[in-house]
Amino acid sequence: MPAGTEPITLFLGGDDGYADARAVGRNSYAWALNMDCRGAGKAALAITPTLLASAKLAPALAVLEWEDANGIPILLVASGIVNTSGRVQKITDNALSTDDTDAGTRFTDAVLFRHDGSDQDAEMAFFCRGGAAGDDVLRGRTKAGAYSENDAKADHLAVVGGDLWRSKGYRVSKLTLDTDPDTEASWATITTPVGRPTYEVNKILDLGGSPLILKGDGIFKYNTASSANRFENQTPFIHRDKDNGKAGFMDGRGRVYYDTDEDFLVFTFGALSQQGPGLPRFNTIDRNTPWGRISALTADSHHVYAALEPGTVRTQQLGLTVKKDLNGSFTDYTTQTTDRKYSTEADFTDVDTPASDFIVVGADEPFWGVHFQLSSVTTNADVVSLNVQYSTGAGTWSAVTGTAASDSTARLFQDGLVAFSREPLEDADVFATGLWVKAAVDGDTKYWLRYTISNGTLAGVKAWDISIVPYRPAIDPDLFGHNTARAQAGTMPKILTGTWVGQRLVWQDTWTVDSPKIESMIVARATATNTTSHRTLWLITAGSVLYIPVGGDMHPARATWPLTHGATVPHALMCSYHDFFLPGNIKSVKKLVIRGQWLQADDEFWFYYRWDNAPQWEKVGPFDSGFPVVIPSLEGKGLVLHTAFQLKDTTRDAVAPQVEYIGIAAGEWEDLGPAEEGLEQDIESPQLI
Repeated sequence: MPAGTEPITLFLGGDDGYADARAVGRNSYAWALNMDCRGAGKAALAITPTLLASAKLAPALAVLEWEDANGIPILLVASGIVNTSGRVQKITDNALSTDDTDAGTRFTDAVLFRHDGSDQDAEMAFFCRGGAAGDDVLRGRTKAGAYSENDAKADHLAVVGGDLWRSKGYRVSKLTLDTDPDTEASWATITTPVGRPTYEVNKILDLGGSPLILKGDGIFKYNTASSANRFENQTPFIHRDKDNGKAGFMDGRGRVYYDTDEDFLVFTFGALSQQGPGLPRFNTIDRNTPWGRISALTADSHHVYAALEPGTVRTQQLGLTVKKDLNGSFTDYTTQTTDRKYSTEADFTDVDTPASDFIVVGADEPFWGVHFQLSSVTTNADVVSLNVQYSTGAGTWSAVTGTAASDSTARLFQDGLVAFSREPLEDADVFATGLWVKAAVDGDTKYWLRYTISNGTLAGVKAWDISIVPYRPAIDPDLFGHNTARAQAGTMPKILTGTWVGQRLVWQDTWTVDSPKIESMIVARATATNTTSHRTLWLITAGSVLYIPVGGDMHPARATWPLTHGATVPHALMCSYHDFFLPGNIKSVKKLVIRGQWLQADDEFWFYYRWDNAPQWEKVGPFDSGFPVVIPSLEGKGLVLHTAFQLKDTTRDAVAPQVEYIGIAAGEWEDLGPAEEGLEQDIESPQLI
């Protein structure tokens, strides 16, 4: 058979970003686990996220960067317990603590301004709890940590120029200069309407000293002309939704990021678009990425950071069955939770006894977790956690213990995924280890998970839609198997790093986080253990706080002694699969070469490959004597070749290993001619590859 005359490059550093499942002529890759491809021409081990602390709260709606009375940087996280009992958490000096506990409603926003009631120049933080008649008043905090309140209310607060603005419903007003924001009499009695009353204000931004309002019906810019004196919609073309703009922000470089249900619209004001006269120019970021929906965005002077929500890829097939078990009395809710009707729902409000009451979900094949879409949410502030058990036989169950259940619903307070996590490690893939087996429940034999509460009740909880995340096996069950499996299934949040190249945003798949959904992100000066950077990317979930050092001093081209957690955290990359420019021909490979740097004796490099017709991955390694790595004679043949690698950086070294090239030289592969019959084997399910 003729030798291939073209060199085949499978990986060349990934400068053009991620998400190309198939090689299409770009310097790209399919996906990564904690690999950093921002350094030109190489994939370095990413400095991995570190867990600071766990704190079971409602999702954070505001995070403030400030400093205390001694000038030490702090973060203040505004949240609560469900919709009651407002909480402020403080992050400083590598510790998370409760800064304020209040019996009032959950905080909705926060801002830094001034005036403590007597001194108009005293810096203060103000926390909103809603502007309606039944909502609670603002709470103010001094730098010393003392809290107070008076009689003013607000849904949102924002500093615009030197003025403080607030919103109540769809109206906004401005604070009288040098007066106390905590006092209702300080606010203008005349309020300005913004857009339609149906859509409340979701965010107030500062656009060159003028308020820019983000609402469900658009972005509204203040017309300063004396004859106008009104807010004008800059985006009349959008699809209206009450949640539009809730995750919006400005990146400090003239770009406004406005979230809709399907996209983030990125506006550059001061430049006109072709959409219509006087409208701002904008780009579009698809919110539904190949590996998950963007749940949060933030930016610094170098990059845009996007958090991807776990559980985006899910199904209601595979014989999905949903039941409620009240001490052995079952109610089948399969139809109500899979018919895609808002008017039908499963009522879990009477699941109130942890030892005997359960939400039970089963399927004909194993799955990594259950996604809940709720028609009404929990009202119980006492629920500490959801407990998860899996079927181990006839009438027997085993608990998913420790932190092995990753709950993005905040104890059924919002839509989200409840999935297996990684701890304890032996429980992480209970199907692969043979622990999770089919069992009969109320006459149906399936793989079952059942959910109950640690204490309290599920008062208020009703679900109109339930789906599951299909099981995907690990590339290598013996090396971080639970992580590569869950990553392929999409049950862990990812953090993408975006870099603007002209008007195009190039995304790198940099970090994969073992946590629930990331609700908020901020780049701040607050420091933590094992960081030498000037700035830290903080990740806030409803159950934990994590951090990653970022900035130029932590770029993979510069960072020394990087903390990669290599013995416990995976570093892997899946190359885009390749058809050798002959999509209809069968190929085989005689030799493959991998080049890189700084592979040391205490490191392990593993390489994996699979032809399209093969039922499993082939594993080669470990290699620990330096690059290049040469792999002779790949087993099998096929139309396309899938390749991947994992690096285990066992100890912390001055420089971590990096991979620069994976490829096949001309003459080191063979063209076996056109495929005239199918090569596929009888694979029972793609979930078993």
